[in-house]
Formats: sequence, C-alpha cells, structure tokens
Amino acid sequence: MTMRAGLLAGCASAVFLAGAAKAQEAAPDAAPERGASMDRIVVLGQKIENRFIEVDESVSVVGPEVLERQPVIDVYDVIERLPNVASSVGQRGFVIRGIDQRGAAASGTSNLALTVYVDDAALTNRQTFAGPLDVWDLEQIEVYRGPQSTNFGRNTLAGAIYARTRDPEFEYSARARASIAEYGTSQLAVAGGGGLVEDVLAFRISASHQESDGFITNTFLDEPADARELTTVRGKLLFQPGPRAQVLLTSNYFEGYRGDDGVIGFTDDEVFEREVAYNTPRREGSEGFIHSGRVTIDIADGLELVSITTANQSDYVRTEDFDVTIQPIAELDRSGEDDSMSQEVRFNVSRGALNMSAGGYYYDGRETYVDAFITPVSILDPRLPNNIFAERISDTALDLENRALFVDAEYAITDRLTLLAGLRYDEEESSFAADAVTRLISELPPGLEFLRQFEGEVSSRVEASYDAWLPKAGVQYALTPDINASFVVSRAYRAGGGELNAVTGETNVFDPEFMTNYEAGLKGLGAGGALQWAASVYYADWTDQQISQPAAPNVTDIFITDNAGESEIWGVELQGDYAFSDLWRIRSALGYAHTEFVDYQVFDSTLGDFVNVAGNRFIYAPEWTGSLALEYGAMTGAYGSVSANYTGSSYRDVENDPAGENDARLLVDLQAGWRWDQVALIGYVRNALDEEYTYDRNTTSGFARPGAPRVLGIRLDVDY
Repeated sequence: MTMRAGLLAGCASAVFLAGAAKAQEAAPDAAPERGASMDRIVVLGQKIENRFIEVDESVSVVGPEVLERQPVIDVYDVIERLPNVASSVGQRGFVIRGIDQRGAAASGTSNLALTVYVDDAALTNRQTFAGPLDVWDLEQIEVYRGPQSTNFGRNTLAGAIYARTRDPEFEYSARARASIAEYGTSQLAVAGGGGLVEDVLAFRISASHQESDGFITNTFLDEPADARELTTVRGKLLFQPGPRAQVLLTSNYFEGYRGDDGVIGFTDDEVFEREVAYNTPRREGSEGFIHSGRVTIDIADGLELVSITTANQSDYVRTEDFDVTIQPIAELDRSGEDDSMSQEVRFNVSRGALNMSAGGYYYDGRETYVDAFITPVSILDPRLPNNIFAERISDTALDLENRALFVDAEYAITDRLTLLAGLRYDEEESSFAADAVTRLISELPPGLEFLRQFEGEVSSRVEASYDAWLPKAGVQYALTPDINASFVVSRAYRAGGGELNAVTGETNVFDPEFMTNYEAGLKGLGAGGALQWAASVYYADWTDQQISQPAAPNVTDIFITDNAGESEIWGVELQGDYAFSDLWRIRSALGYAHTEFVDYQVFDSTLGDFVNVAGNRFIYAPEWTGSLALEYGAMTGAYGSVSANYTGSSYRDVENDPAGENDARLLVDLQAGWRWDQVALIGYVRNALDEEYTYDRNTTSGFARPGAPRVLGIRLDVDY
C-alpha cells in the first residue's frame, strides 16, 4: 500500500478498535435476552429478517443518511466505500472479496458469481452495465460478502447486493432533485405518493433522468466517446386488505446507455489527454421492465407466508469499433434480449427459540443475442494478412430452468448460544442453441484458398442438467447483550452450461464449480446505540473453477469457458459507524482480500503451450480496500462531509503481467450545504485531489481506461 493508503488504513483500524473497546466497556455482564438490543438497523434482504448484530454473514448496510450526506450517484459509488467490494472493467460489474461477478477470470458464462437485486428482482449481467442502479429514492443498500446459497439462492457464490427502494406510505409526501456538474453532467428527479384508501391502499412513484458527456472525446467524430444517460421510472402499490395481509407491487422501467471509456495511450500524458479517434461510435446499454410482487400473510402468531414473484424483460444493444481506427476495418454489432420470471414461496416461523424459513423457488429464463461482426482473418493467426476480411453472423439462445427447495434456521439453545443451519437443494437445466454463418468478403490471393474452409453454416444444440446439495452450519454466541460472535461453514456452487465459440463456431460445454467457505465474525453496538461495528475473517476453497481460455490459439480478445481452475481465498473485513455527538459522525471500513490460483493452466501464445499461473491473483481483484468519512450536520442548518476511499491495485489478466496492472487510487470527496426545513442546497467535489489513475490498462498495447477526473457540482433538494 502507498503511504496515504496506509494512513487511511491506520485511521480506519483505529476507529474500529476504539469503538469496539468502548462497546465492551459499556456492556453489562448480564446474560443477554435475544432481541433486546438498541440496534435500529434491520437487515431486509435475508429470508429471516434480523437486527444487524444478529446476522451471521459479513454484511454492510447503507441507509438513506449516507445516500443524502455523501456525493453518491449510483450503487457503484456506494460500494467503493465498503470493505472488500469494488467495481470492475469501468463500472461494468461488481467484485466481492476479489471475485468478479463473471468469475475469477471473467468467464463468459451467463451464470453469475454474484447477483444484484433491486426490490427482490435479480438483475442480469448486462443490466449491471447501465441498468436501474441510481440511488434516487432508495431506502437501503445491503452488500453480503461470501456465499449466499441458502439465503438468496442461485448465482450468489461470491455474495449478493440487495437494494430496496422506498415503499409507499399512507401520509402524502413529495421530493425533487435537480443537479448540475462539470462535463455535461445533470440529473432531474421526482418522487412522491400517499394513501388512496386510508390504511388500505397507498402508492409511490419516482422518476429520474441523469446524463453526462463523460470524460473522453472522439476527435474523429467530434463527439463525446463515453457519453452516458439513464432514465428510470418506478411505481409501487401497497395493498393491506386486513391486519394480517399485505401486498406490495413494484414496476420498474429503465433505459440506460453508455459509450466506451477506453483510450489508446502508451504514456500517462497520452492516457490523460482523454482523446480517441475511430469511425464507429461505441455504445452499450439496455432498456426494459422489471416487475416484482411480494405477498405477506400472517397465518397465525409466529407463522408467516411470503410469496415473491418477479418478471424481467430487457433489450440489449452493443456496437463496437474492433480495430479502433478511423478506417472501416472491423466492427461488432450485437443485439440481445433477456426474458425471465421467478417465483418463491416460503413459510417463516418464529416460535420460542426457533426462527426458520423454508420454501421453494422456481426460475425460468431465456437469453438471446445476435452477433454480426466483420474482422480481419488475422484474428485466426497474426501471420495472415490483415486486409482480408470475414463476416460472421451468429444467433444464440440460452434457456435456463432452475428449481430449488431450501430451509434456513436459527435455534437458541440458551440465552447466549444459537445454532445456525441451512440446506438448499438446487437443480438446473439448460438448453443452448447456436447458429453461425461465416463468409469471406474479400478476394483471396493465391496461396490462401485454404481459408475457404472457414466459410459455411454451423448449428449446435446442447442440453445439460446439474444439481447440488448446498449445506450451511454454524453457531452464534452472544458475548454481551450487544456483541455477538459467530462461526459458519457453507457450500455454494455455480451451475455449468454451454456457449458458442465465436471464433470456431463450435459449441463449448462446461461443468459446475463449487466453493466451501469458512467464516468467523463479530458484530457489536455501543455508546447507547450511537456506535455500530463489525469484523469478519474468512477462508474459502474453490474447485472445478470456471475460467476463461482463448477461443483459439493466438486469439487474445475472445474467450470460452473451461473447468480448469482451483483457487483459494482468504481475508478480513472491519467496519465501524460512530455518531460521537448530535452533529458529528465518523464511518470507517477496511478490507483485505487475498486471492490465489492453486491450479490454472493458461495458453501462452508466445510459447505455443499451456503454462500454470498458480500463485497468481484473480483479475480485477484489489487486495486492499478502505474508506474513512467524517460527517457534520443536523436536520437543519449547515452540514457537510469529507470522505477518502482507497482501492488497491489489480491485474487485468490471470498472468498478472505488470503491463496489465491497474493503478491503486485514493479518492477524496467533499460535500457541503445548507438545509432549511424543506429545501437543501448542496455543493460537492468528487475526486477533489484530481487523482490520475487507470482501472483497466495494458501498457504493451497502450489500452487504458482512465478514472474520472475532479468534478464539481451543485444540487438542489426539495422535500414536502
């Protein structure tokens, strides 16, 4: 770590240790009564709702006060302040404990290693690029680190991110926001609602539009290269037909697109000129609807029925200039559609010493996309001429069906000791179909007629099924009424599947991967409820790992998935939140995530053979993360915050080539404003020190994604 990062880590650790000591001093020796804590934070994403200190997982909970008091725009901004959580590939996905949402080596599988939920609905991989992740009108964000198979289910081997928007209330309220910042950045947003029928029917609607020119200019097209925009519209309806029943319906519309933030620069001066020149605008994004319905029925005292239904439909587009020049040489045009539904029904039991959730889950999804790209045949072998072009059009469809039965239980043996147990049986069937047509669109010179063998049509069909038993067991011990210790062992998996090899046109099949996780944790409260802290240590063994391999020899930019990896991870997480007066609050976080391939064979094109990269780190896996924030302010009058967020260096490839090492960075954000009864005026600075860094770089090829420069902005909030 750098000196500044080390200072931040030391401060964060000092805050945590001082807070833990203060909590221990203030805690009485009497045996605690479960549920008697002063904790005000309830973790909502779990099947069994618990107070923060009773949750056995390593979890961070971010409430509305952080979303208002710090200059955050979307979920990506929020997670940068949490231990062992980061973004990858220029905010095109998330990383938890060093594991990218696409896997440790960013395999191309549609099954994710971690999942993002918005109002109980899971987002697809492509929806995390430019989907409904703005923080406007959010109530709470929860980040779960480590396997969540018995809690959330499929695609949560590395963890889960759960966002809950504000629910309808029977009292009428309204709020609005207008903000403007440098680089053509702006946001307009409104929200409000109230009761339609007293104590029976209420609604809430919200809408937001944000846009930015980005930070890179395409000098050839004379336009922003990485402009982005996001529109979200949400409606929620709360229906309470009686004292024991509640129905909550949510409908989300979103439309989000972004350009590309990559540049070619072999020196820092070239990178941070933030200029590119190519003829085909690069654009990626989605548009769609996400619906969810939650029905809760109190059948009897201590017995509750919960039904959660979701539907997700979106269209995806991507255009890309493959050659990244002003010449019309190679380009990609991709379009796709995601369509899925899920149904979960569970019974929650809370009687005496037993808290339990048991039920079933069903998922049915279809993902399709059409690729049309033109590329030089030199993609097959760099010795071939780069002025001979081939065109390929491929049409693929992936159908997934998942069924599961689960139980998650807590049983209090004594006032202090609680047993934890869970089990999920998961069964998944997949059907993959691909059709690809390849043709040469250039005249072949003498001696290259053999390239005709690559022309033609290829059709592939693959069906597969997988199942797994995913157990969880542990204990929780209350050291004091407000300090809990826990130890949990859990197993998770990610299903296998099939995919199209975009180079050869053949179908590739891969198997499931499994992880066993061991985790110990401490959570506590103190100072009369003003202090909250948590610590976790973990170790996990990962086998039959799904990793990326080149789609063909000498191909470096197109990959397929293979079960050729074995890894281990271990680390620690510390976090603290202390309101040490009516006006001042300090928040701290520190994470260390060690990732290591134990066995992973990678093809080395220079050697023409496979090499083992055992001992190397995962891609986009920073070892150190940390943050420290100081906030000031009351309900009215002056308020402000200063925060420092650190993310360590990482690698863009599994070889850990120094040419592909991404920069560590320490970013400082400032915010200050004045709040009247119903109006607030805020000014903010993001990256106040104007730190220059790249979060995706290859110094050999010159490719880089520079981080955002310093941005100044102003915001007006109105609440009624």
